[in-house]
Amino acid sequence: MRILELTDSFNISRQSVIIPLVTEEKGSITMLPDGHLRIVCPEDAKFEAWIKDLRDRLENMGLSRIGKASDEHTVGLEWEKHVRGLVYP
Repeated sequence: MRILELTDSFNISRQSVIIPLVTEEKGSITMLPDGHLRIVCPEDAKFEAWIKDLRDRLENMGLSRIGKASDEHTVGLEWEKHVRGLVYP
């Protein structure tokens, strides 16, 4: 949950974040070719130090390809207008 709270602060869509259930020794952050952000947590003993450094690493990544939460809201509003008959195809 703490990882998602951090990515939320960057306005990154939760649908664009992949957090596998497995861990790696040091953890990792990878921008996938499809624009998703894959975040793998480190082993338990290293998590606290890693999460503190995660914000800096995200700031230094080019996040422009990642879906933003505001995009989801806009799409949702357009769909709602369409369903209510306010927008015609």
